[in-house]
Formats: sequence, C-alpha cells, structure tokens
Amino acid sequence: MNPFPYNMDSTLVIPYVSDGGIDRNGETVNGTVALQAGYYNRQGYAEPTPDIRYAFTVNGEAVSPILQSGQTFQWDTTSYNDGGHALGVIIVDGTANLGNYRAYASGVYIDNQPGAPSGPVSTPSFGNAIGSQLFGATPDAVTIDPSTDLPSAAPAPMTHVQTAPVHAQPDRFTDPMDAHANHNWFIEALTQSNTGLYQGDPGLYLTKDGNPIIRNYYPQVADDALESLDRVLRQNTKPGERNDNVVSPYATYAPDPDGPGYIGVDLAGWVYRVDETGKVTTIAGREVREEVIPLDYRDTSIDQQTLADHQVRWVGDFGHAPGHGHHGPSEADAVVPCAPDHIHEVPPMCNPHDIAVDPRDSKILYVADTDNHIITKIDMNLDPPKLSIYAGTKQTEGDDTTAGDVKFNRPTSITMTDDGTMYVADHGNNAIKVIAPDGTVSTVKTGLEGPFVVRLDSDGNIVFGENPTSRVKRLDLTSGAVTELADGHDSKRIGLTSTGRATSVPLTISSTRPAQAARTTHTCSASRKTAAATTSSYRIRERPAPSTRGPRTGRATRTGTTRGS
Repeated sequence: MNPFPYNMDSTLVIPYVSDGGIDRNGETVNGTVALQAGYYNRQGYAEPTPDIRYAFTVNGEAVSPILQSGQTFQWDTTSYNDGGHALGVIIVDGTANLGNYRAYASGVYIDNQPGAPSGPVSTPSFGNAIGSQLFGATPDAVTIDPSTDLPSAAPAPMTHVQTAPVHAQPDRFTDPMDAHANHNWFIEALTQSNTGLYQGDPGLYLTKDGNPIIRNYYPQVADDALESLDRVLRQNTKPGERNDNVVSPYATYAPDPDGPGYIGVDLAGWVYRVDETGKVTTIAGREVREEVIPLDYRDTSIDQQTLADHQVRWVGDFGHAPGHGHHGPSEADAVVPCAPDHIHEVPPMCNPHDIAVDPRDSKILYVADTDNHIITKIDMNLDPPKLSIYAGTKQTEGDDTTAGDVKFNRPTSITMTDDGTMYVADHGNNAIKVIAPDGTVSTVKTGLEGPFVVRLDSDGNIVFGENPTSRVKRLDLTSGAVTELADGHDSKRIGLTSTGRATSVPLTISSTRPAQAARTTHTCSASRKTAAATTSSYRIRERPAPSTRGPRTGRATRTGTTRGS
C-alpha cells in the first residue's frame, strides 16, 4: 500500500531564498532577498521547470503578485520581526497537469537586528524532510526564549516522534533491494526516532548570534569519511532512550559481548553503547551536552573552539602529561579534537574509524584513533573509564615498529583474534600490521593500496577493503598471497563484516547516497573464506531473527567511506 496520500510521481514546488539554494532551507536572511521556487520529485531530484503560475506567501499571507515559473520575487524582510518565518507558494494555474504538483513550505530566519533576541521568539517547524526538501505544507510554530537556561540535564525542547516497540518482521523484504523501493520508504529504526528513509528529524539549534532556529537534522556530510571530521563534530549526537537519542552515521559498531547490544564509536570520538531496546548510553569520549541548545550544525563558519566551549563535555580519565595535575579533559577544558595536546597523556580521540572489544576481557575496548595515529585503549573496569595509548606515538605519524617508538600513519581499522592478537589497517602506510598480545608491533604486508577496513575470515586469514580502489581482498597469513575477492567499481563506501562461518556468502559493495541507491553484488566462494561488505547506514536497524537461533533485535553496519565523487 502506498503510505503517501499523493501521486508517487508528484513534483514538489518548494520556495527558497535563491542566493542560498534549496539545500540552505532555514537560511538566516536580512534586508531584501530574492525568493524562487524549486521543483523536485519525492526523492529529492530536480525536475524540469513546469508551465505553472504561482504566488509566494509568508506565514500564510501572499506577498508577491502571480508569477510565471522561473520568476523571482524581491522580498523585503525588514517589515517582519526577527525570528523564524514560513515561506510558501500558492499554485494558481498553468498548462501543466496541476494535480501532479504540490506546494510545500520552507523556512527562513530573519535577523535584521544584531545579537540574540532579548525575549521569546517564534520559529516554524516543518516536521521531517527528504534531505533538505521539507515534507509538509503547513508548519507548526515553536516559541523559545534563548536567553533562558534550560533545566539541568534536560534535552532541548523538541519532541521526537514516538514509536512502537521493536518487533520482528520476518517477511519485510523478500529482496534486499526492496529496502530502497519507493513503496518501502519507512524503516523501523532501533535508535533515534522512526522516519521515512532519507528523511531528517526536526531539531532546535542556535545560530552563532544566539538566535533559535529549527533545522531538519540530516547527517549526510560527504562521500569520504576520512575527510568528514569537521562536519561530524558539528552534529548534535546525544544519548537517551530509543525515541530520544541521536547517533551519527559516521560510526562503527562491534557486538557487545555483555549484550545484547552494540558498542560504537563515531568520528567525533564519542564511544557509546546501544542496548536491545535502542537506548544509547555514553561510555567515554566526546559527548554533546543535553542541557544546552546546540549550535547550528550546518553553519561551518562557527569554529570548533566555540562549539567545544558551548556544548561539549568529555567523559573518562585521559591521564595527564608531566607537569599537569588534572586527569581531564573535563567540561572546563573545552578541548578541541585534533588540536595539539600537551596536557593529557592521551589526546581526545581524533577521527577514530574503528572499535574492537578485547576477546579476553569484555570491559576493555580498543579504538583505531586515526588522526592521532594511535590505537587507544579504554578500560571500562575503572570508573571513570581509563584511556591509554595501546600502540603508536601520540599525535605523530610515521612508519616504525621499533619498540618504544612505534608509529602509524592514519590507522583506520582493527580486528582481534581470541588470544588478543590485533591486526591494524595502517591506511597511510599502505600496510597491514600486527600487535602481539605482549604489545610487540610488526608489519604483516606492505605495498597495498590503502587498506581501509580489516576483518578475519573463518580460517583466521585477513580480508580487507581498500580506499580508494573499493576492492575487497584476502591476505593469506601463511603464504603472504593477496587475492582479490570483489571489485567495488568505485562504490564510494566500503565496510566489511566477516561471518566466520559460511563457505559462500553474498558480498555486497554498496553505493548509497541520500537520494539514490545502487548496488553491485558478488558471491565469493573461497573455501570458507567469508566476507560481506555492508551498506553504510544512518541508523542501526532491526532485522528479523534467524529461524534457528534465539531472537536478535538489531544489526550494526560499518560506516566507512571511500573517496568522494
């Protein structure tokens, strides 16, 4: 059944400020600006300009004469109060089939007076969105006084959609490609709130001047995770119950041995646990404070130090360098990841790409701290969790396995054997290295093409994915031979999950973007050498329980991206 009450081929007519573009919905404006209409299908793709006539509205009142498609209107914002306002269009007539066109609303924030408002202001909220294209013609208004502090430990005053309990749907998708079909655009999420596929969640933010604004949070940054850190640090992730948490798609998950559940780390350095109900709790690292309204995550003119001062706290014991007496970082430190750190024994995590649980002690975690060029150890047996450098030299890149002077160059992935041996994808050195249980580091293979993610197959050999080639290969640890298993055909993203069981499994290398999806699927028969590259995901999603095992409530997907387009 079509869950949408209109023709699936409908074109959305969406007003926006022309110098900002449709992707700048929620633009902060002042003075006189040009309004323009864009034409988009339900998946966010631009459509040809139709022959229709329309008028622009602000807060439901017409402000322009009737215009022909393609015409702009100069709107004087100085006659309106500072704050949020709703732009709309009224479709009047035209030669096109008007039944195929739907008028939608978008929002702007007027800021003609300097500084933050001195009292309550109203700003429109439009519900969910396809990317930045809003999904709703009638906005609601939220009144907020940014000069008033929120209650301690309270979330920003925006309520997410409440959802039903997690439940199995064994026949949801007969063909996995149905997950991307138009008629299956609603996916039940294990974390955060449920929305249609590729839709954002409304959230309250502050502009850099302190003005409240509502954005539809859509966390897609770029096709290359290695270069996405700045934007990921701006995301307002937060712990909470299933209907009240936000996780980043730029994250990696490992099964929690003490679960059911998962342990994740995102590029911003937040380490957290997801339990079987979808509840997210912080373990260590960089946490966005819930008791403040976060700064606008899309405004890249806000510097990282301002973000840290406003909304970041650090969880865990990072030790202290000689001459410094505190164990921070703490809320007062306002540390910016990746900045030179001479205070702490362990620097705040910088662009970490992978996480592993020690098979000998489920309370010990290891993180591939990519741009600090180290492997970070997190001991959850201590309260707060203790962070230390397991291997590598703090914030120093290189290629050295000498005891006491080990150096990596952007390690992006780690995996472990039962005895504690760790394999490292030393991406910047085009090598795979091994850390023995006693801490000795040696090189397994060099001359590779950017090993990006590394896992073990059922025989204990290495399967790895490359960036930027998008190829999946197998390294025989006995012979040293490298065999190509699949070519991702420049798939943009790659992640690996090794089942360690089957003799032949589907190997899927995905190319997914906010408004489209395409996959190439290979089957690898390699005498019990198994690997499956999984699509990147914006949420941890539930999957049906296997028929021969106990119930499982979730699946974690590895978000690792290769080069951009």
